[in-house]
Amino acid sequence: AQGIPTFENVAGLMPYVSKGGYVFLSGVASQGAILVDRNGNCYDQEQPGMACGSMLAHATPFFCPAEEDYCLEGKTARFSWVDNCSILQWWYDNLLQAEAFVHPLDPSIHPILFLRIAYPERKTRYYCFCTSGLQDVWPNTRMEISAEKYLSEREDTLQWWKENSPCAQIYIGDDRWHKLLKRTLINGLITFSGGRPRYGHAYYGLGQGDNFPPAFITMAETLLMAGDTIRAAALVDYVFCYIVRADGAFAYYGPTAAEYGQWLFISERITRRQRIFRHMKKIRKIVEHLLSMRQDNGLIVSGAEADTRFRIAVYMNNNLWAVRGLEAAAAMVEDWGE
Repeated sequence: AQGIPTFENVAGLMPYVSKGGYVFLSGVASQGAILVDRNGNCYDQEQPGMACGSMLAHATPFFCPAEEDYCLEGKTARFSWVDNCSILQWWYDNLLQAEAFVHPLDPSIHPILFLRIAYPERKTRYYCFCTSGLQDVWPNTRMEISAEKYLSEREDTLQWWKENSPCAQIYIGDDRWHKLLKRTLINGLITFSGGRPRYGHAYYGLGQGDNFPPAFITMAETLLMAGDTIRAAALVDYVFCYIVRADGAFAYYGPTAAEYGQWLFISERITRRQRIFRHMKKIRKIVEHLLSMRQDNGLIVSGAEADTRFRIAVYMNNNLWAVRGLEAAAAMVEDWGE
């Protein structure tokens, strides 16, 4: 219809990533991830080079396609996802095709990568990479496996995602929007480690970013808006159990007043759909913690974000979200009593 943006128009507005881009493979239970850059090189997120703060510049790949075939030196791969689950394929014209995945239930900090490499007119080979993360034995243990073993793990991965794929449904004429939404939700699920919120990947996958409030706030809201209320409720439960401390503060180095308000706001929207809610004492403690930031004039003073947490002042955003959060907490008291 006229006036409705097309997929091509929106895609044309997105910035082109000319350097440093990557995709990531992980499981919903994994504590780490495997990164694949534009050239098809594979990295363990938890290796020492990631701590340098410059993404992949100081990292060492444990798999490099150019070492398999010198003709691939400097070539950029094309990527796609298999059946909208966490199995990645990439290829270079007619030179090489690769496929890789991490089993969704792999719980390790250095997840095992299963990799298939197919050359034209050559035998297809199957590998698993077990990265240790130890600098003295870096980068990895590479084992060739049978086609049967690879295909068994692949089928198990496909079946798991088929049974546990995000349930979001949107109704837009172009099916690519629906696939994009599913892909975005899957990326969020495999970025988290089970219920534990992670900031992101590469340098942003380091432990200091765990429990980043915008990560679990936006994830909860996204799941709710996508209709995945079961996962949204599970995330709310996790945050109240393991991130909200006994005094009502988040277990993070620089939360803001706005983030407390946002969490109360989205929690109320999610919990109104539940039959049982066990965390009213924590709600009360968050309210007390939020109100402890007030000045004599009633306005709240707080940092604006974690990186500028020492610039304590009255910010409009913090006060507006504090009001919305307190209103949400009052609604929860009416619903659940306390």
